[in-house]
Amino acid sequence: MALETEKTSDDLDQFATGSYPFMLTGAWASVRVHDMAPDLAYEVHPYPVLEDRPVLVVNVDTRVSVNANGAHVEEAKEFAAFLTQPSAIERFANSQCSFSPLEGNAAPDDASLQPLAGAFAAGAVVGSDDNILLPVWGALRQSVVSLLEGATAAQAEDQLRSLLAEGADAS
Repeated sequence: MALETEKTSDDLDQFATGSYPFMLTGAWASVRVHDMAPDLAYEVHPYPVLEDRPVLVVNVDTRVSVNANGAHVEEAKEFAAFLTQPSAIERFANSQCSFSPLEGNAAPDDASLQPLAGAFAAGAVVGSDDNILLPVWGALRQSVVSLLEGATAAQAEDQLRSLLAEGADAS
């Protein structure tokens, strides 16, 4: 089933039924889960990968741009300026169930995300950048498929290292 589940679609539908114990996705999905299953009780936690603490991975991937060939360039620039004001950034981050990138790192209002707040305060790992030309997502998917097909964790880890090394050599 995991091999055929579409990320950020089927996984949300399945989790919202309340029949599945967990889902791996970003905190931003909390908004959709609340909409799909308003009475579902759940929490969003960081990855429990270290012996002494969990790891929170955050992405810094919201981009704002203005089409220089657009019909309303000046108005678009004014809107982009509005969107990048601190109050608008705070509202946007909160609406996306994200932590604010501004000083103070305000946690989102969504109570389901409170377990992330402590991990965020302790430090976070910045997620991969689309500008880095390594096949991170494809390599991770191949390694996970190997796990689901019976590979050991050590074999999947070796496969991931090899795939990433191949990607680094190609770029």
